[in-house]
Amino acid sequence: METFAKLFSSLLAFVYHCFDRIVIQGYLPLLTRPENIVHFFRDVQGIYPITKEVLGQRTREYQQWVEAFTRNRILRRQRTRFTHYYFYIRDEVLGPMVVCVSSFLPFQTTYYLNGHHFIEGQLQRLGIRYRKDDNAFLWVEDVPALQAAADRLTAEAIRQRLDYWTLVVGPKFSKKDRAAISLRRHYSINQIEYGPYWRSSIMAITSCRRMARVPFCGGTRSLLRSCGWKQAVTG
Repeated sequence: METFAKLFSSLLAFVYHCFDRIVIQGYLPLLTRPENIVHFFRDVQGIYPITKEVLGQRTREYQQWVEAFTRNRILRRQRTRFTHYYFYIRDEVLGPMVVCVSSFLPFQTTYYLNGHHFIEGQLQRLGIRYRKDDNAFLWVEDVPALQAAADRLTAEAIRQRLDYWTLVVGPKFSKKDRAAISLRRHYSINQIEYGPYWRSSIMAITSCRRMARVPFCGGTRSLLRSCGWKQAVTG
């Protein structure tokens, strides 16, 4: 990032490091392999043989819980081969986020976050003034405080909130289940984005064209996407 700032310093209003769009996958390691599934149903649940109906019952139980939980809250239903539930959440720490939960074993989850939502909440709590257009900070009265807010978005801060919401809207397991096997969800990063803020749209276009002439393993189209095009043209 330091090299980037030197090359385009005349075009940058200010520089800060932060995560933008973040996509995280969540999974239960001890429910992802066939032998783990067998152990869970045969040894923990006392159910054997493990038939299609037995697996389907776990799906139906979760679907019934979701139906009850979201009654009068569902905005739109869409028929698909496999049911995934999308929960649109306004978290007190991370800000607006989406949690996607598959309705069948091993109940994989996907989380969609944005670092700028987190930063905005931090600035509001501190009473620091700023101006923001969509997903871009156009001005802030204290740039170091902006960077400090971005730095507080740590892996532990994210994990705490993901664990909380997964417990609230995710599949339910009994105390017996949790005592018998580890049902702590593991997380892996699927995607992370970041982009600069430019002084003007013309500068953004000019800079992206200049960068497109530099060899880049993802190709020109990928490079232009990495410039944060939507963010750039609102500058």
